[in-house]
Amino acid sequence: MEEQPADTKAADAHIGTPASRRFDNDCDRSYQPTSPSSPSRAGADMGERVGSGVRRVLASIHGAGEWLRGGINAAVDHYADVREQIQTLRTIAATPDPTHRGYIRQKQAGKLWVRERLEQLLNADSFEVIGSLPGTVEWEKTGPMREKPVSGHADGASAGKTIYLEKLAVALKLPVIKLVDGSSGGGSVTTIRKEGWSYLPYVPMFHQVIQQLEGGIEVAHRAELREAEKQGNVLKKERLEELEEEYQRLINPVRTANAFRVEEIGDPMARLGVKSSASRLISYPCSVLDQRHDIVVPERAKPGSAVQADKRAIRSTSPPQTSSSSPFSLRSSPYLTTSHRKPPVMESLRLYFFTYNCALRLINVEHFSRHFLDAYPVTDNSNSPPDLIVLSLQEVAPMPYAFLGGSLITPYFASYAQAVDRATVQRFDSQYVNILTEHSGMTALMIFARPDIVDNLSSPEIAKVGFGFQEIGNKAAVASRLSYQSPKTPGAGVDLTLIAAHLAPMEDAVARRNADWRSMVERLVFSGSDGAAKRSDGNEAEDESESAALLPSSSTPDSKHPGIFAPSNYLFIGGDLNYRTADRFPSKNDYRKYPQADADADNPLHFSHLLKNDQLSREMQASRCFHGLTEAPITFPPTYKYHQAAQLAALHPAPSDKPAEWKWTSHRWPSWCDRVLFLNTPPGLAGASQVQVLAYDALPVSPTSDHRPVALTVSIPVLERRAAGESASAQLAPFPIDPDWARKREAALMKEYAVGCLAYVGLTREGNALLLASAVGVIGAWLVVRAMLGS
Repeated sequence: MEEQPADTKAADAHIGTPASRRFDNDCDRSYQPTSPSSPSRAGADMGERVGSGVRRVLASIHGAGEWLRGGINAAVDHYADVREQIQTLRTIAATPDPTHRGYIRQKQAGKLWVRERLEQLLNADSFEVIGSLPGTVEWEKTGPMREKPVSGHADGASAGKTIYLEKLAVALKLPVIKLVDGSSGGGSVTTIRKEGWSYLPYVPMFHQVIQQLEGGIEVAHRAELREAEKQGNVLKKERLEELEEEYQRLINPVRTANAFRVEEIGDPMARLGVKSSASRLISYPCSVLDQRHDIVVPERAKPGSAVQADKRAIRSTSPPQTSSSSPFSLRSSPYLTTSHRKPPVMESLRLYFFTYNCALRLINVEHFSRHFLDAYPVTDNSNSPPDLIVLSLQEVAPMPYAFLGGSLITPYFASYAQAVDRATVQRFDSQYVNILTEHSGMTALMIFARPDIVDNLSSPEIAKVGFGFQEIGNKAAVASRLSYQSPKTPGAGVDLTLIAAHLAPMEDAVARRNADWRSMVERLVFSGSDGAAKRSDGNEAEDESESAALLPSSSTPDSKHPGIFAPSNYLFIGGDLNYRTADRFPSKNDYRKYPQADADADNPLHFSHLLKNDQLSREMQASRCFHGLTEAPITFPPTYKYHQAAQLAALHPAPSDKPAEWKWTSHRWPSWCDRVLFLNTPPGLAGASQVQVLAYDALPVSPTSDHRPVALTVSIPVLERRAAGESASAQLAPFPIDPDWARKREAALMKEYAVGCLAYVGLTREGNALLLASAVGVIGAWLVVRAMLGS
């Protein structure tokens, strides 16, 4: 074989790394140059250059692979070090230190160490330890950026571990065995009888403790009751009733406040204060005895001193509800919050419908959760939590994220779920279950149910329609249909159709908004429940997909009425309906006519005068939109469009002594864009089935949107279902269902996805980075090919 050409040697030298040179030596170099006089000399030179370029590229890839392998090996070594540290911490937690003063004190008292107790209580290797890593640890440096734990104890996050234990036991329905080595501020059921007052439940896991104490008096007095039972069940029952009366007398908030030297008990969830005497406090015990409430302790109050009734503000009062449950449990006490006892069988379904234009931004979770339930009534037995919470969200996320969906839109939904969870726990001490989260483009519908009614709800059916540009989802509606089945009366229940909508904008687009309503009636079609498929034999086939419904399928399928109108369905529509208070854009000086917060009802600047020009009221009265629906009286100011200064002021409210101020943008008429409408009486039900409106109000201005949220609270009667006439819903529906609705929706979804991809690449930072990386990749590939083929 002839000597290697000089330019090939230069190429090898340019590669540089030993690994690369070894790789080159292994390459096939069987090419032998021909003589200068050969007619194929030009082709041979070209082949030689191509071969040299290919070897250089392959050698570079080989060198990168060697570097990557070294990095992976280093990462594996580091991970092994982390695993060793974890095992060391677990060993420290499981091994006592005989020189520690706590261990010595324990042994001197003749007590076992906690591990020794577990070894006597449980079989070896029959239990799993959770929470041994958090704790106080001393570390020893073993090298650059290296250390190892040498000593410590696993008492870190002790409160968090305790709370987790309580919640885990309740969730898994497991018994709890507590190895208590002394009192740490806790109490027992019989402590109430001994001390004459109930324990003040300020601890975070009080709700879980209450669940574990559900056995109540029957467990605490089992020996006494067992003796009474020997003399007959009647005597046992009488003794139970006597003990129950005694405990309910002792769980008086006045006695508890007196024993704990409490001067004032305030409920921050309420808005109105009621000065009360001690007798009124006993007659109308307030729901204040848990961790949600502010407790003010007076200076140096003596243990036996009387609480000054005239200084105590009771902010939320409701008459005690009698309970006939036996044996006695803490949940049945009228002096504890409603969420601490099993709710009575409902005669009505309470619905909280909340609508909000999110302005394409993530919410401030703290601010949102603090005000989320502001529109929920605080009177008329206000301690009763809603059974269903419905969120209608418009412009829930930027267009690229909303159109593509998936993980891109998940953070936005997660923020609302977190805010609802915070609000309901703080107000009702109850974590609601998110039974539905769906969106059609930029419009979303979320439904939350109280935990104790989830099993009585059917699987929601879904329908979607877009009526924005080319019928894509920049303006859209998403609907859900579900049923509630009464656990007490077979055949009784409530059928609901819930719709979130966002209609066409601008003052002069009234006809387009009316057309959007028609599209909702014609093309919002429920094609069947997502929850279960049917086999050929009629049985339900299990759906193992991730989208399988967690709730049972509807007990009242309504295939004859696939649209939003059905004979027995209560219909609720909420959203940014975008109807304005003028048919033209405001002129330069029209802002002088905008409503003012300090205007009296007779003043032309009072919002009630602008409400007379409301487009939605006018169009509904003329039967041009929302046929058959109604709306509760509006007693709140316009919900749109607030200036950015108002949004910034929402984070820092003005002092109470400063007059309120509404800050509007000058280029839009202040309007009631955000509305909730409903069908008062379904055509297939009697007149007694009317919806009872409990509250309809706007919430404070949000720091992230130029819209104010609006919420409607209603009570819906739970009645026995009856068969309705075939023409009932047909008479109510103003337009027939579009037979081509499915094809139109599929075509719109394809356009929506294409627009989402283009918007993602062009309008988001991630898309711009992807586009830039793709451009760099193309340019790099072109340079490589040019190097391979160039002279």
